[in-house]
Amino acid sequence: ADRARRIRGHDEQVLTMHEPLDLGFGVLESHLGEERVFHSRKLAIRDADGNARYILSISADVPNEHRMREALANSEDRYAAIIESAVLGILTVDENGTILLANPAAERILRAPEDGMVGKSYLEILVEEDRSASLARLKEMRKIAASEQPNAEREFTGQRQDGETFPCWRSIARVDVGNEFRLAIIFSDQSDEQEARRALIDAREQAVAANHAKSEILATMSHELRTPLNAIIGFGELLADD
Repeated sequence: ADRARRIRGHDEQVLTMHEPLDLGFGVLESHLGEERVFHSRKLAIRDADGNARYILSISADVPNEHRMREALANSEDRYAAIIESAVLGILTVDENGTILLANPAAERILRAPEDGMVGKSYLEILVEEDRSASLARLKEMRKIAASEQPNAEREFTGQRQDGETFPCWRSIARVDVGNEFRLAIIFSDQSDEQEARRALIDAREQAVAANHAKSEILATMSHELRTPLNAIIGFGELLADD
């Protein structure tokens, strides 16, 4: 009943029009049990006086377009899942440095404010402890945006939104999207890596110190043993001569 009412409504509408009525896309099940996507239009066929005599309905099978749409949707879902689950902070900004996207890791690393980071300036969010470096960063971003410079990586002391500083690694790259472009900024908190490096250096220094102490002990023991042994050897030689 609902389908019949929709068909009658479309027929009544097309009778008032002098151009085709686009009914959009729909899904039907074929005789093989497969779902097929089709695109439909209706057109009033009129006589010489302009009176509608017939209604022509045209449906075209568009399986390829349907598959392309599904593939695009799946690709977008996978892309979103990767961004959401990444352990690295990811920001997408426009040519003015305005943040368009921030993943959960970026919000966690930077301890983002309650109102989030989208819509704010990248230079105000990923802050360097050395504020004078902001101008150099802005020039660097503009060169990358203008394709005058390839991807840029650097390490610096960053500052979270609550004021705490942390060692930061950051990479910026230009990403072309159709006729537009974006800047993809990927960054990470290097605190754990630096702590691991410090622990490795400390362990190496301790090993060197232990080896040096062992050498000193052996040298001392050699000296302490050699002195009485020399005396014993001397007395032995005197006894042999007698």
